[in-house]
Order: sequence, then C-alpha cells, then structure tokens
Amino acid sequence: MAPPPQQHIGFLDALRGWAIFGVIFWHVQFSVGEFPGKAFFATGNYGVQLFFLLSALTICLSSYDRFHRERRPAMAFLIRRACRILPMWWMAIILHNFACPTPVFKNFTPSFLQLVETAVFANAYNAARIMHYVMGGWSIAVEMAAYLLLIPVLRYAKTPVHAVGILVFTILLTKVGFVLFGLKQWHGFNIPEALLEATGSFSIFFNAPAFAMGILLFFLFRKNHVLPFQTWLQHKVLMVTLVFSGLFFMAYHSVHYIPVVFIYSALFAVLVCHLWRAENKFIANRFTTYLGKISFSCYVWHFVVWKWLECLANSQGIALVRNSGLENLLAFLVLLTATTILTMLLSHFSYEWIESKGMNFGRWASGRVTNTPTKIQTA
Repeated sequence: MAPPPQQHIGFLDALRGWAIFGVIFWHVQFSVGEFPGKAFFATGNYGVQLFFLLSALTICLSSYDRFHRERRPAMAFLIRRACRILPMWWMAIILHNFACPTPVFKNFTPSFLQLVETAVFANAYNAARIMHYVMGGWSIAVEMAAYLLLIPVLRYAKTPVHAVGILVFTILLTKVGFVLFGLKQWHGFNIPEALLEATGSFSIFFNAPAFAMGILLFFLFRKNHVLPFQTWLQHKVLMVTLVFSGLFFMAYHSVHYIPVVFIYSALFAVLVCHLWRAENKFIANRFTTYLGKISFSCYVWHFVVWKWLECLANSQGIALVRNSGLENLLAFLVLLTATTILTMLLSHFSYEWIESKGMNFGRWASGRVTNTPTKIQTA
C-alpha cells in the first residue's frame, strides 16, 4: 500500500471527533423534551460503531506489518493496547462511582469480584454485568474483546477476499441475535434471557460487522482496490450529502431485514473512502482532529460532566423539559455546548497526564518484548 502522507491520515482522528460528538448528542438529548430533529440527534449512539470501524482500520494500519516482522507480535500488540486503555479505564471506574452525582454502583449490588471483572475487561464476556461500574463501559469492553479477535486477522488474513469473508461471517453472527429476539418476541419461543443478552446490542456479536468493515477498508486501501471509484469518491458535495442523507433516513425508518449496525458501518465506510482520497475541511479540520485525539478521555468525562450539569440545572430550578419544541431545542443546544466545552477541557489534561503516559510506557514495554528500540513520544 502506498499510504497517504501522515497529515492526511489525520482525518481518522477527525472522524473520531465526529463520533464522540454523536455519542454526546445521544446522551444529552435524554435530558430535554421533544424538539424538531431530535430523532436525528438520537442516532448519535451509532458513533460507537464509527469508533469500532476506525479502531479496526487504524490497528490494521499500524500493526499488520509488525505481525509479519517482529518477535512475539501478539504479546507486544496486547501490551500496547492495554497500556493505552487501562489507565483511563481505571480512572473511569473511579470517576463514575465516586465523582458523579448518580454513582453507577447504586444501580446494582456491588461486589469485589465484579469490580475486578470490570477492571480487567472480563465483563465483556458477561452481558449481564457489561454495564457495571462504568457508564457506557460496554463499548470499551467490546473493543478490548475485539482486540483478541483481531490477532488472528493480523496474522493470517492476506487479501480483500479474506476480509469480505470475515464481514459476511460477522453479519451472520449479528443476525443470530435478531432471530433469537424474534423467536421470543413474535413466536413465543422460550429463549433464555442470558442468551438474548449475549447476542444483543451490547455484545461483540452485534457489533462485529463494524470491526469487520474496518478490516475490509484496510485491505482495499492496501491493494488500491478503491481506485476505480476515485473520481466519484472525490466529489465532496455528493459524498457528504449521500452519507448525511443516509444517516437522516435511518433516523426515521426502521430496517429489519439487514442488521442496522451493518448499514451504519457501510455509510461510515463510504465516508472513510471519500476522505482517504480527498480533503474535506468541514469534516476534517484542526478542531475535529484534536477532539478525536482526546476522544477516549472525552468518552469517559462526558458522562460525569453531563450528569453534574443536569443536576445543577435541577438544583437551580431550571426546567430542561419545556412545553415548546423550540425551547427544548434551545435547552438541548445550551446543555450540549456546556457539556462539550467542559468535557474537552478536562479531557485535555487527562490525555496529557494519563493517556499519553500510558502510551509511552506501552511503546517502551512492547519494545522490550520485541527487542526493538523505542522512541518515546511526547504528547
């Protein structure tokens, strides 16, 4: 693959910025009443699937060649990822239970075993406890589970055909959950609740197509198979209109015969293909790129900030739910702006003081495993 210049790869961070915007949209809209376009903002929860797609793509870009030239590449890969994720994850456990006006542990009966399970991401394999201790923690647990599945992909997948096969297989896995739910909901079958949870929307099974789409994009870019569509993909107005129209359509229509996570992942994949070949300052700019750089910290902090702002509004007698749709929209925009600004401020410091230190340690530790000299980078 002839990769684009490093600054051009920065659009991947910009897309992470849009993804975290979507997630914040999704959560903040719960605090206010109905307003015009609320259903569209509510689709921001699929920003998580955009995170998953980008994660698989960037991991393949950064680790695929390493798996074919380094000693003990799987161990080095897991060390880098653990050092990248765990410090802020442990910070999230503390913040969401001891620095939040609505502590997560009050929603269930806590135990030391469950805490340890969450701290090491074993909750990713227990759907009943995947939301314990960290608000929205299911997505981070699912991503960590996906890292283990990416290891054989990085080692053995070699062509776009392999990637297509992985994508088809993951779509079939996703359909299992839909079929089981349908058998119980509409045909009265006695399907165990644990099985429904294990294949539901918070599981690796449901979200696997997003990771598989990222893997497919990597092999398409690596083999330059996206080139025949280059002219069409570079039409900025057409591409942005197509993707956002698709997202808007999905906000108001339900599609049951194809897993919805696949449809959103496909739309995001089209957008990635476009940005790979053409710059778009609206989508990829300094602000969205930096927001994407600190997006993991933003994901952790925004829950706490949002809950405190909601609590502050209630304590001051400020009604977030109004009778007028326009008043609800104004309340949403004010709460969204305040949540985003404070989240970014806190995330800047946690990225500098926690995340970057973990990444540097991960580079050093993985270098020791592979006997590769490692240059420690400053944040």
